[in-house]
Parts: sequence; structure tokens; C-alpha cells
Amino acid sequence: MFNNARLILAALVVSSTLVACGDNDATSTESTAAPSATASTASMTNVETGMSEQAAADLLGEASFSQTTSIDALTITHTEWTNNKGTTSVQFHNGKAVYNQFVAAPAAD
Repeated sequence: MFNNARLILAALVVSSTLVACGDNDATSTESTAAPSATASTASMTNVETGMSEQAAADLLGEASFSQTTSIDALTITHTEWTNNKGTTSVQFHNGKAVYNQFVAAPAAD
């Protein structure tokens, strides 16, 4: 019986220590984290969610890569535009943009 009590007490001490060492800001409602890469790079591409493939092509010019896949009634097109500043990738579902990302080109040394 005494061994069980010691084991329970040790578990409580360890648990309390882990809780005390936890992140104090976990209950905070304020967000201090940096915006996600998608959010910050999406504004750099000027492609907006819901934009048509033709509107994106008019904005960015001729695509350097495009691949289309169909699953039942869903047509997914992944298109990329590459230039000296970087690569813009856009995913279209049934002709409308749903995701876009800009990856900057490596800086020249």
C-alpha cells in the first residue's frame, strides 16, 4: 500500500512540474506569432482565391508549367510561373484559384 501511495505522489509531483514548465501564453487570446508563409506570400502573387485561370494568366503571363488531374467532377490544375524573382504556384479547382504560393529565387552571392 505504501509503495502505491509513493508512486501516485511521484506522478503528481512530475505532472505538476511539467505543468509549471509549460507555456504561460497558452491561454492568451492575443496572437504574437508571425503570419503564415501562405498568408504573406499570397499577397505577393496578386492572385486571389476564386480568381479564374484566365485572369491569373492575364496577370502573370505565360505559365512555365501546368498539370491537370480530374477526379470525378473535380478538375485540379496546378500551374507555375517562374521568373528571376521566384516561382508562383497556383492550384485551381474547376477553374477557380483555391491556393497560391510564391517562393523567392535564391539571392545571388
